[in-house]
Amino acid sequence: MRIASSLLLFALSFISVIAQAETLYINDEVYVPLRSGPSSQHRILHKGLRSGTALETLPTDAGTPEGWVHVRVNSELTGWLPEQYLTSTPTAARQLKAAQDARQKAEQALSSVRNELNETQSRLQELEKNLASTEAEKQQTSMELSRIRSISSGAIEMDQKYQRLLEEHELLQTSNDALNAENTSLKADRRFSYMFNGAVLVLIGMLAAVIIPRLKPPKRNSEWVN
Repeated sequence: MRIASSLLLFALSFISVIAQAETLYINDEVYVPLRSGPSSQHRILHKGLRSGTALETLPTDAGTPEGWVHVRVNSELTGWLPEQYLTSTPTAARQLKAAQDARQKAEQALSSVRNELNETQSRLQELEKNLASTEAEKQQTSMELSRIRSISSGAIEMDQKYQRLLEEHELLQTSNDALNAENTSLKADRRFSYMFNGAVLVLIGMLAAVIIPRLKPPKRNSEWVN
């Protein structure tokens, strides 16, 4: 039971240490050796970590000497460093590098936004040109439609006039046919009249040739004989 309680307390303390882990940085422009233990007599694992190097703190037990911090480098190498060379804030050079990186990212983002803006403006100009072209085509179509309507109304009016003229032509044709028929009848009557009159004149001439000689007085015989 005591062993279980001790293990539970150790686990809780270990979890608490992990929860309190933070990222520290080597301050100033120095190179700090990474050692295998919490003292200057321990073996050097790395000849010198440059200031500004990011380190991950690791949990330590109660027997750890003061002034030493257990850290991990590059997620693989672990060791001990003097606490005096560590700080919880990035160095000025690292902050400058971070600021430069942030500035570069901001400039890249700004350049991307400018490119998108230029593309948007180009598309907008193209759309405006298309809109102007569409408006011109619309006006042209409207004018053409008005012209077609005018032509159509004129054609309808001309068709109506043609129908009226056709009706008048048919009436004139009918009247002309009637006049031609009447003229033909008159010509026939006239020929008949001429023939009748001629026949009457011939008959009169024949009668005159027969009757007139008879109307002459008889010739008297002369008393004197030659």
